[in-house]
Amino acid sequence: MLTYVRTYEITYDSPTREKIAQLNTKLFMNGVKTANKYSSDIDDIHYGLQEYEDKDSTWHIDMMGKVSVMDFIYHGDAEKAERQLQEAFPDEDIHMYEESTSKTGTKEMGPRGEYLIHPDYDYCIKYYNPKHTVDDDVTVVATLFNGYSQTKLKFVITWVSEKVARKAKIDQKCVEAPLEIMGKIQHAVEKSMKETYRIDSDVFDNAEIGCHFDAISESRSECTPDIIERVRAEKRKNEEEE
Repeated sequence: MLTYVRTYEITYDSPTREKIAQLNTKLFMNGVKTANKYSSDIDDIHYGLQEYEDKDSTWHIDMMGKVSVMDFIYHGDAEKAERQLQEAFPDEDIHMYEESTSKTGTKEMGPRGEYLIHPDYDYCIKYYNPKHTVDDDVTVVATLFNGYSQTKLKFVITWVSEKVARKAKIDQKCVEAPLEIMGKIQHAVEKSMKETYRIDSDVFDNAEIGCHFDAISESRSECTPDIIERVRAEKRKNEEEE
């Protein structure tokens, strides 16, 4: 058994740490959902504008005819104080009570993690490794890293072969098979960045691209320029279809 891994990384010279919730919403609206290693689902409730309710509780202690002599933000601390006061003043009326407030509204949900999932394709979020499967036996892991100076979109394509494969077969599995989903995700990411940050098109045109193949033997070959151009063309095709 041999494992062939192709890594394709795009580095944009633009930060995306600010407005991260807005970016997450745009990704969702453009068909891509974020996830992390521990996500159990990618239901819509985790994305976009959602209702929320924040509850806040304070525990008060009344004693010796006076109201709210002591206030606590932790229930355990209030219980401990009440018990100590009752032991110290057994003849006094000392009791604790809770006062709760709640705030409701709507807010944009932040990203759940660095993994990107396109629900239109076969995906799996189990086993701590959210990924897609294309062409039956090729896995595609897409991640987005939001930095303070740069943003990185990364694809890791993995194919396991029972024997040493010819270059044409490796190309078919590691380049052709994932091409469509890579184009869809890259287009969604770049469109979402444009809509969120008003980034100039030059940032995307001049993005740094790194691409290489690895085998289990740890040998490596660089991607040829035509492979990089094919990914770009697939992304452009999605732009033209809008």
